[in-house]
Amino acid sequence: NPVLVFPLLPGCTLQKALEQRKFNLRETLEIICDLCGALDFIHSRGIIHRDIKPSNIWLEKRPDGSLKPLLFDFGFAGMKQNRSGTSGYMAPEQILQQKNSPATDMFALGSLLFLMAGQDEAPDMIKNIIHQLLMEKPADRPTASQLFKALDEWLKPNQPASALAGTGDPAHHTDPLPSKRQSSLKDIIKSLESKRSISPLKVGGLILPLVLVAMALLIYFSFNHRDTSLDNGSIKNPVAIDSQAPVTTALD
Repeated sequence: NPVLVFPLLPGCTLQKALEQRKFNLRETLEIICDLCGALDFIHSRGIIHRDIKPSNIWLEKRPDGSLKPLLFDFGFAGMKQNRSGTSGYMAPEQILQQKNSPATDMFALGSLLFLMAGQDEAPDMIKNIIHQLLMEKPADRPTASQLFKALDEWLKPNQPASALAGTGDPAHHTDPLPSKRQSSLKDIIKSLESKRSISPLKVGGLILPLVLVAMALLIYFSFNHRDTSLDNGSIKNPVAIDSQAPVTTALD
């Protein structure tokens, strides 16, 4: 007879984990980032989950100790009824029985991020992400791919802590005028990538003037404090060289 074989998963649901402890910002974003990867995968294959919530996310640990979320319970994915879902995570189009789309899952993910990050305690940049995910119109919400790229940039090991906390350049996402804020995740991704690529140029801009000044001083002292005993070709008083100082060539 046919049988179904399921893996034995260690761990617990995200719902149970949230009842036991609070996740820090990095843990929260790592979980959301992994879920974005899962949603991007199913959305690219025309599947809409329609029921993203803590009890449908399983948490287990990777060998390095980090949390690994698994998205399951696709019971509503194949249903044609547009109102399937769970109260508190349903997008406006689900409640109004309108056409569902991948953006429907992104609204639920925004509700999950709101729950885990805490609207009052979350950094301003995360509040901006939550706001975008909970937009009323599906077309105004970011895709799973866009959010994954933004979170992946934030979570890179060499990314400054200020970027993760959203304090690197507050004007980009906390300006009182909406027109001056970054309007989409694409803008945020470009901002993060530009910061990573421009930083070496900033360092070079600080070092170059110092190098020019040092060269100017070297040339000045070379011409004004030249040892006259070397003029006739004899080396009676050789100049002492500090072994710790960098060796430079003489300038004629």
